[in-house]
Amino acid sequence: MNVFGRSGQELVRMSSTGADLCGRTSDAHESGAGYLPRNVAVQDCSFLFGILFLSGLSYVGRLGFYSDDWHWAAVLHSVKDQSLGGLLRLILSRQWYFERPVQMLYQAFMFLNFGLHPLPYHLSNTLVLAGAAVLFYATLRELQLPHCITLAVPLVYGLLPHFATDRFWIAAHQAGLSQAFFFLGLYAALRAVRGGRGCSLCLKTVSILSFSLALLSYEVITPLLPASLLLIGYRMYTKRGGSGHKPHALIFPGLGFLLLAAACLGLILLYKVQVSERASSSLQNLAIGEVVRNGVDETIRFNLFRYGAGLPRTAFALYRFAGAGGWLAIIAGIIGISVLLYLNWTFKRSQSALLSKNGALCLFAAGFVVFVLDYVALTVLMGSQLKFTIDGIDNRVTIAAAIGTAGVLVGGTMLLILAVVPAKLQSLTFCGAIAAICVMNFICVASFAECWARAYPAT
Repeated sequence: MNVFGRSGQELVRMSSTGADLCGRTSDAHESGAGYLPRNVAVQDCSFLFGILFLSGLSYVGRLGFYSDDWHWAAVLHSVKDQSLGGLLRLILSRQWYFERPVQMLYQAFMFLNFGLHPLPYHLSNTLVLAGAAVLFYATLRELQLPHCITLAVPLVYGLLPHFATDRFWIAAHQAGLSQAFFFLGLYAALRAVRGGRGCSLCLKTVSILSFSLALLSYEVITPLLPASLLLIGYRMYTKRGGSGHKPHALIFPGLGFLLLAAACLGLILLYKVQVSERASSSLQNLAIGEVVRNGVDETIRFNLFRYGAGLPRTAFALYRFAGAGGWLAIIAGIIGISVLLYLNWTFKRSQSALLSKNGALCLFAAGFVVFVLDYVALTVLMGSQLKFTIDGIDNRVTIAAAIGTAGVLVGGTMLLILAVVPAKLQSLTFCGAIAAICVMNFICVASFAECWARAYPAT
């Protein structure tokens, strides 16, 4: 798909036929040639939301306020007018978040309702992140991708430690909100392509509004927005070609939607550049070749080594460092067993096949492209080379690029299984491998959470 670059476009094209992407065929709607049945989608989304929300519940009760949280919470607490309007006037008078008005409104609304009690903030953020993963699933389903991609990629994405700071730091919670809006906008646009004229206009309006809110929440989503519009345009083109409609039946409304969306997002981006001090110097002293080279280097180091082949070592080291105790191992075991049993059950029930080697390679390459694309564009926007870190607040900018990470992990795992595991055991081995990845990701996240919790002891 075009969100994933050229390789992703091939992935979408092959998923339309099913035969090239899947190692074998089953029912049309389950092998990639159509949409997953609604009952399967409901079960998958329920499981996905439940496992992600419950994994967050294991640590959110011990999190608190950190760094910038103390400053804005103290200032908002001191204002006499504690209405939403009063809080917003104070924020505007201090010129906070001018380039992120959605964050401004979100934090004012959350403080109005929750005040100085951190638990509801973190519970709300856990719900938002779990909801974003469900919307990611809905988007992949709308692209008619095989079941093994549609479920495994959002599941891995939702548990990734790459953007751990966005889970713990209230001042960074707008990142999860931005990601949820992005997936909602992409899903609504793709659903509009499939829907009739009656609901199409409404869905396209929701799509443009959601994309706009995503960009007004946090700028790390910026690189994926134009790629998403290209993907939507490609889907409109293939829909027109395969449905027997006259050429003007879909191209004119589709072209109008794309132009309007591009214009809205372009104006918002210009606004953010104008009001952001960081963006004012972002185009100085940047060599694009060096940026791309560093992007590839960061992708390999961060995804393939530290959190790829080195994930078991990283998870074990973090677990020992955090000293979380047996409770973490027990919860990790429950998550692993649940993921293994559910994936094995649902894939058997739907007779879902793994990808072919070419399909798995496309998924791996698409994920790699997404990470590099987001890195390069974000570096240009921020005016300095990004260094994705395993810990610390700097990894808050990785939440959009982590879409590619999930593709790299799932695609790479599938490639390895197809190469070394006998055909009869490939499906079960894939389920076990995804479960193991989820367990290690959770251990990393929970170990980070233990450290953050110790920085805010309960009193």
